[in-house]
Amino acid sequence: MATNVLSNNKSNSNNHIQCFDLFHLIWLDDDDSGKDENDEYMLRSTLIKFTKYQNVISCRQYIENLSANNRLVLLISNHLSNEIIPTIHKLQQVSLICVYGVNSVTNEKSFEQFSKVKIIVAKLKYFISTICLNFRMYQQDQGSSLNNMFTINTGNSTLEVKGEFVFFQTLIDCLLKMKPNKRDENELRSYLEKKYENNTTTLKRIRTFYDTYSPDKIFCSYTTEPFVYDIMNTALRQQDIHMMFLWRSCFFDMYHQLRELQLQDQIEVYRGQNISKHELETLKSSIDKLISLNSFWSTSLDRDVAALWAEAQGQSDDMVPVLFEIDADPYMVDTKPFADIGKYSKYPDEQEILFMFGSIFRVIKVYQNTQSMWTVKLSLCDDYDQDVEKVLKYMREQNEKGETNLHTLGKLVWQMGYDDLAKKYYSRFLEDLQPDDILRSVVCQDIALIESQNRAYNNSMEWKLKELESKQTNISSDSDISRVPTIHPAARWARNGITIAGGHGVGKALDQLYLPDGLIIDGDGTVYIADWWNNRIMAWTNNETEGRIVVGENKYDFEELFQPSDLVIDKIQNCFIISDNGKRRVIRYSCKNDISACAETIMDNILSWGLTIDDQGSLYVTDIEKHEVQCYRKEEKMVITRTIVAGGNGQGKLNSQLNTPLYIFVDSDHAIYVSDHENHRVMKWVKGAKEGILVAGGEHAGEDLGHLWYPGGIIVDKEGTIYIADTQNHRVVRWCKGEKQGELIAGGHGQGENADQLNEPKCLAFDIYGNLYVTDKNNHRVQQFIIH
Repeated sequence: MATNVLSNNKSNSNNHIQCFDLFHLIWLDDDDSGKDENDEYMLRSTLIKFTKYQNVISCRQYIENLSANNRLVLLISNHLSNEIIPTIHKLQQVSLICVYGVNSVTNEKSFEQFSKVKIIVAKLKYFISTICLNFRMYQQDQGSSLNNMFTINTGNSTLEVKGEFVFFQTLIDCLLKMKPNKRDENELRSYLEKKYENNTTTLKRIRTFYDTYSPDKIFCSYTTEPFVYDIMNTALRQQDIHMMFLWRSCFFDMYHQLRELQLQDQIEVYRGQNISKHELETLKSSIDKLISLNSFWSTSLDRDVAALWAEAQGQSDDMVPVLFEIDADPYMVDTKPFADIGKYSKYPDEQEILFMFGSIFRVIKVYQNTQSMWTVKLSLCDDYDQDVEKVLKYMREQNEKGETNLHTLGKLVWQMGYDDLAKKYYSRFLEDLQPDDILRSVVCQDIALIESQNRAYNNSMEWKLKELESKQTNISSDSDISRVPTIHPAARWARNGITIAGGHGVGKALDQLYLPDGLIIDGDGTVYIADWWNNRIMAWTNNETEGRIVVGENKYDFEELFQPSDLVIDKIQNCFIISDNGKRRVIRYSCKNDISACAETIMDNILSWGLTIDDQGSLYVTDIEKHEVQCYRKEEKMVITRTIVAGGNGQGKLNSQLNTPLYIFVDSDHAIYVSDHENHRVMKWVKGAKEGILVAGGEHAGEDLGHLWYPGGIIVDKEGTIYIADTQNHRVVRWCKGEKQGELIAGGHGQGENADQLNEPKCLAFDIYGNLYVTDKNNHRVQQFIIH
């Protein structure tokens, strides 16, 4: 008896592969023991038209009654082959016959007289794996064969890249750097269970997939579960961004498994498929040009099998069979790996070589090798080929290094024109942020702009109000300007800085600075700068082209500053406290900025450099001559006590010593962080400790991210993340708590004066929104890096 001819219980049958729609697989085997149950499931899940018979007569009658326009693939058990093949092999509707259970060469020769018997195997699983591999090939190709082809202008090697390709590559890069979470995984699971709610077998396998999932077994799931490779590749092929977003953990696992299993030797692989005649003509005119396909690309090591499946589809008015021959050299790629996944799948005989989606190939040759078959020779392209260099550079600049987040993704899809999706990701990001996180106002501002661009002005106004509320939360909770705003661990800053002070060469004019050093930012956004060589303190307000002198330069006829190195604002007494390094003193100066203001020396005979105030009003000062940090506290009856809180054990590199401590930061627990300048490290001294703990840098200077080179200003957020002006490396790095190396966040592109370069950065500050400010000492300017 025959089983029913089933569809695949998919919600949208149009998503099926057109070339597989043409096939009708008929399986003849009288074994009813149930041992082939899993193989039958694979075929039913893979093919739209599938019928199984256990009786030869019924099977023959069914075949004979079908129209000659059908394309039948017959899968026949060897012990029934003699009863049916002689009577049906000449029928036009029979395209291909596979016989399994053939165990000797003699038996194989008995089929030589039947030209349609193309596959003779000992084990059924070989055929199952072959047809499933070819189905994945066809599934990957539907609607995408040449969608993302880009070309090169002849003669000048200038890349004309389709914008769609560039953004797709950037999107891939973004998703692979984004951490998965349970919320998104549960959303994908709910989608799959809803899609297959009427298919109990697949529903059961979905639940097993989630209950037993392991990253190192992703290829087993990919090659055996049609709901995985079907929906995954459909999302890639149709560029369904949200579905790609939900699958990103599997993409990440497949990417890293491919890198882990990357083939080490050059190979040639094959892929047989039907393409349209228009696509063939495009390929013929694209010799030495580049193509990239937007799905995982399955290929085979077996040329004969690939050619066989291409020929089996036949030629029509619109379609032609093509055999792709791909030369793949592992030393030619870096970001798009490929690997032999056969032995990691349930069907190791597949001999499947899988390429990462977004892989780039060069068209080498297109020719017709038989009357009905075309061959297209491709070569895997070097990621650093000059033809694609601009694309990859653009990708890197979009996402930078490190982890991305929903804000990064939202901004990218907004640029791609998906406004509703951008709002969706922005809203999700807001749900994850703390009430006082500085990124809240940035995200609200972006959503307000999206709404206004779509003329939804009322919605835009509502988001503007939320933006203002978020800013007010940060302002009201940041009464002490030394407090660091809440910075999301995945926050990024613009590659290019904006000059907000100085930058007009060396000089004393109000739009100039000369070797600027320490800086602070008040709650209203005013930036105060220790203009070291000009012997003054400058104030720059938002969008002003010139600063104003607030201390020094004979401001009100009091004794002049000489090389001020750092400053803080004492909010309680409303005054500046300045390290007047050149005069070996620390002074207090009123913030009132009028003629009645006067200076007061509060420490003298101290070669100080950096200073700060804690939340109790105690003052901390570095002494670079004694290699120590001193704390001045007001006790009862206004008595001031002086205590050594770090170093003080002579110059050296022991944990109890410092060597030219420059800048300091005190956290809410009164732990002291010191930029130990000559030791090229940052040390943390817990309150009352006798020695420090190394928290950034190493035993010596270095240029890699595991070392510092003469560190300058430091800031520490509430998570213990340290932001460091890595002076001689001309960069700013972020060193997360417990990590062995830092992460670049500004500069680091060589010593220079370009917008993405720094020249001995000395000090750092954040405004209430999380924008980063850096005194770019030898460029005589202050740079602002906008937070993303």
